[in-house]
Parts: sequence; structure tokens; C-alpha cells
Amino acid sequence: MFDAAPELQRELKIFTVGWLFNASPKGKKALSFSGASSRLTDIKKVYSFLKEQNQTSLAALSSAPLRLKLDNFLQEQGYAQGTLEQTFVAINGAIGDAGWHNIPLDIKPIKSNKEAQRLSDKDGQQTLVIPERLCHAIYGKAIALIEEALPHAQLLADTESALQDNYIAGKRILDSKVQQGHSYTFMNGDGSIDNRKYSTAIADYQPREPHSLISPLAEKLPHVPLKNANEFKRYLGQLITASYIVCGGFSGMRDSELDKLTPNSYYKDTLSGRVHHMLQSHTFKLGEKRETWVTAASSKTAIDLMTMLTKRWRSEATYPDEKYADSLWLNQSARSVPPRLITKWNERLQRF
Repeated sequence: MFDAAPELQRELKIFTVGWLFNASPKGKKALSFSGASSRLTDIKKVYSFLKEQNQTSLAALSSAPLRLKLDNFLQEQGYAQGTLEQTFVAINGAIGDAGWHNIPLDIKPIKSNKEAQRLSDKDGQQTLVIPERLCHAIYGKAIALIEEALPHAQLLADTESALQDNYIAGKRILDSKVQQGHSYTFMNGDGSIDNRKYSTAIADYQPREPHSLISPLAEKLPHVPLKNANEFKRYLGQLITASYIVCGGFSGMRDSELDKLTPNSYYKDTLSGRVHHMLQSHTFKLGEKRETWVTAASSKTAIDLMTMLTKRWRSEATYPDEKYADSLWLNQSARSVPPRLITKWNERLQRF
């Protein structure tokens, strides 16, 4: 996002590292990882504005005319008061750490709440906040699921493929018998097909019992309910949602950015001698350019797991647009339909 503005990019990275590792002599409580990620997301709005104005540092906001331009820019975006307040809090965070980082900003701290109220009459009351305790429980469950599954990712993928191939074989046998003149209850008098009965008949002709295909995996994961194909499908769905939660929760990416993650989205970067876990994705505003987010090591686990689980699906799916090409977030809702890009994430997250 800031490759064309290296001075801004470097300054933003320095502040972010400080927030991530509490690199401040003030003795204040460190931000949580998600807190540092959220602060980065908030201040990126300001750095994007500075880039558009051809500025090289946050210090440019010490200019009254430029600060007025920033206020007008934020107003034009239609942000709610809460969003604006968090943006100003992020600026104050940079101001507070500037001295320690030896970055002369010469900006007075902003009265974030007052300024947010001045710039917006949207109170954002419709925003729902998830209690921190519940957030920790959700993230903990998601991480535990993917870490347990990763050692068995290839077996999971092989099991899914075997179940699909078993279905295709059963369908082929049944369709062949229909062509030979056999009659079945799913065949209506008017020539139409009762799809529910047809699916049941296919199951009857599958060469192998689904349970026998799942049992090797069930032996590896004795604590996971995997008695039949429905339970396997449910478990696979949980792993997909858990991976999505980990990638989103520890990066601060928006839905429109998350849904374009591919097997190549994770990488490592080194800054000030420290190794950072990173995610990259396409963005709407910058076309084919990539935007990057600092994330946690668990995101690599999620990406690695999804890369293996969706390998076949990605080769069979038809993506709605080339910008989604090779996206990891696929699902096959039924054996009779091809894999599709997941779109109803709110429903999946609620079920999780």
C-alpha cells in the first residue's frame, strides 16, 4: 500500500513495532496483539491521506491547513464518531511514542472524543462490541482446532476427496442402470426427478460405506465426532471458519480483504532485527497492488491448513471474479454441486 511512499512506510512500521512490543519507557500497559492491529488499521487512514498529499511524515499535520484538509477528508468518508475517535487515538499513540523513536512530530495531542463529535453526528450505536472474555474464548477455540488438525491436513484432504469420488462412482452406477431401463422411485410419472430420493438412491450405490473412508481420520482424532459423512462435513466447516477467524482476528483485515487470501498470502518480514508474520491481499482501491498486514504465527497455521484442505476445490471452483482467483475460502455445500466461494460469513461465524 505504501511501497510508493517509503518514508511513510518506514515511519508507520516503526510506530507499529513500538505498539506490538510496548517499546516505550512510560511503563504503560502493552496493547494486546489485536489492539495493536486495530490501531494500525485506524492510523492507516491518516497515512493514506498523507500519501495522497505527497507528504513524508505524520509531522506534516503540524501544518494547520493540512490538518484542516485531513478533517475534511475524514468527514467526506462518512465515518461514525467511534471510528473517528479511534483514528485520533491512534494519532495520539504515535505522538506519545514519537520522542522515544526519535521522530520529531511537533503535534499537540488531539482531544479525540471532542474532535470526533465535531466532525460527525453519527454516534455508531448500531455497532455491537464483543466482550473481551468472549473474544479470547473464540480465538482460543479457533487456534486449538487448526493446530490439532494441521498434522492430519493431508489425511483430511484425502478423506474429502475419497468421499467425493465415492459419490461420483455411485452416481455413475445409478445413472447407468437408469439408461439400461431400470425404474426407481425417484423417477416421476411426468419424467421429472425427485432430487431428494435421487440423492438417497446414489448413496445406496456408492462402492464403499462413507464410514469406512472416514475411520482412518477418526482414529487420529478420537476426540472429534466423526462417525459419519455429516459429522465429517461439520468438522471441515469448523476448520474453515476457525482459519478465517484466526486470519481476520490477528490481522485486522476487512472481509473484502480476507476473502482474497490465497496459499501465497503469508510471508515473513524482518524489521529492526525482529521477524514479523505478515499477510497480503488484493485491495479494491489499488487494483493489482498488494496491501500487507502484521499478523500472528497462528495465521501461518491457518493458511497452511486451508492450502491443503482446499487444493482440489480450488482446481474445480469457478470464481466470481479473477481477483478472487485461488482464494482459500471455498466450500462444497453438497456432493452434487461444485465448490463455491463462501459469501455468507456472518451465518458461519454465528454458528461457530
